[in-house]
Amino acid sequence: MKVFKLFINTFFISIIFSSICFAAPDVKITSPQEGTLVYPGEEITVTIEAVDGFQIREGDLGPFAQPEQNITSLPVTVKYIIPIKAVGTTKVTAIATDITGRYGVDEVILKVEQTATLQSLKVSPDDQIWYQTDWNGNIDDSSIYIGVSGVYSDGITRNLKNDPNTAFTSSNPEIILIDSKGKVTPHKIGDAKITVSNSGLSVDIPVVFEKPRGIRPSETIPPTTSIDIQPLANSAGWYNQDLTITLTAQDNEEGAGIQEVDWRFAGKAKGDYVNGDSAVVTYDLEGVKNFSYWSRDKEGNEDDNKIELRLDKTPPDITSTINLQPNSSGWNNTDVTVSFTATDKLSGIKSVTQPVTVAAEGANQTVTGEAIDIADNKSTASVTLNIDKTPPKLSITATPNILWSPNNKMVDVTIKGEATDNFSGIDSLTFKVSDEYGRCQPAITGFGSTIKLEASREGNDKDGRTYAISVTAKDRTGNESTTSAIVIVPHDQRKK
Repeated sequence: MKVFKLFINTFFISIIFSSICFAAPDVKITSPQEGTLVYPGEEITVTIEAVDGFQIREGDLGPFAQPEQNITSLPVTVKYIIPIKAVGTTKVTAIATDITGRYGVDEVILKVEQTATLQSLKVSPDDQIWYQTDWNGNIDDSSIYIGVSGVYSDGITRNLKNDPNTAFTSSNPEIILIDSKGKVTPHKIGDAKITVSNSGLSVDIPVVFEKPRGIRPSETIPPTTSIDIQPLANSAGWYNQDLTITLTAQDNEEGAGIQEVDWRFAGKAKGDYVNGDSAVVTYDLEGVKNFSYWSRDKEGNEDDNKIELRLDKTPPDITSTINLQPNSSGWNNTDVTVSFTATDKLSGIKSVTQPVTVAAEGANQTVTGEAIDIADNKSTASVTLNIDKTPPKLSITATPNILWSPNNKMVDVTIKGEATDNFSGIDSLTFKVSDEYGRCQPAITGFGSTIKLEASREGNDKDGRTYAISVTAKDRTGNESTTSAIVIVPHDQRKK
């Protein structure tokens, strides 16, 4: 078996070359010389010699030695047929191993003169150069290679890719570039074509960039709508004034963009909308209600959002009561306790002023209570109190207060005095004359009045006859004070 037949495989040859290309050859092709002119199908003689004492064990000549030979000694002369499909140049390679297993390799490149004429060109791909792009226009393939062959007048199809006469050109190198080996590298999407030419013949290959078909994946993604509510809710989640709601929509990064922003109030079958990516909405519905909002992109995708809003703009109802009602004059003469109660139909009551007991005396004392609902709305209720717990101050005098006339005469007695009240004021004065004997009890109309008292006594009345002149003062609250003045008809005038 000739192991060296494998070197016909170009892959095998490349491996061998990679391991020995930097070493001096141990075998050498001495004939033909590099660049010798040959013709397709021509039989030539190849001479191979050893170099530097190389002791061959086995060798071969390729890629198409005729007849097949197993070279076992050097120097050697063998027949070699130039490949019928050779174009431009052809390579003759000698390869051998010595008795230690070391490889020796040499090659010559011969110039091929084609006797047949080129009739037509064939390229691959033959219809178009096709690139798939993503949805953003990025090209998903970096490069491809153009294959080119020619049909000659002798009926042979030859590979022209490495033919020096083969030229590759791009109509727009900024869009797509091709090198001398037919490697195509795209740069950006655009209109371009590749031209392959040889010996006056040319073939154009259009370049096609194709976007994905169907619905762009990003266009099935709904937009997102953010919401900003001003002013902010309190710690209990309630608002107490009309709200300004700002809706802002954003499509995904590769989306088609926002078409409109929509919203709907609770209880409404149909919503409202604005074209664009933002909207400002005034919200004034009291109570606990849902507010729906969404946005629609230009592909018709929508998101769906709902928020519960708690709005209470109405202050609570507060009432006040007192434990003791005032008299008809509007006065109380004891401590008064004021209590407050409150109700709220929406958010409910958070706090109300506790009962207040008023002990201080005075007129027009205002007691105010406050109710706060959970939305922080406030109401107040006030009670005005008049409290007078102190009886009036009284003084009374009777002049003269001793009657010396034992002759039963009626004597003028002047009644003087004063009644004062610091708070509610004097409502009434009641005077009374109490005669010890019960015979003389004149009416007194007020301070400054003069009454007549009988200046007499009974003979057996040793301590004298006593008149008690009293006055009772009542203020507007009903407090009373009573005081008296005494007038005496003495028994003995000498006891003065």
